[in-house]
Amino acid sequence: MVMRKKIDEPERLKRFIENKHIKSEEFRALVLLLVDKYKDVDEVSKITGVPSNTIYNWINEWNEKRKFFNAK
Repeated sequence: MVMRKKIDEPERLKRFIENKHIKSEEFRALVLLLVDKYKDVDEVSKITGVPSNTIYNWINEWNEKRKFFNAK
């Protein structure tokens, strides 16, 4: 299998991200996966257009949910 290192039609991807609903749970999950991968909230903010403060809030919400479900 050949791994691609380049995104075809990057401008189309950029439009998709810009038009994605910021409240979408799937989009939040994608952003959190990017944070986990890159370990850099500011970089993920630049990539997704989501403000850093919002990403930090999402991280906190995720960690609180995890604590709640692990306590059961």
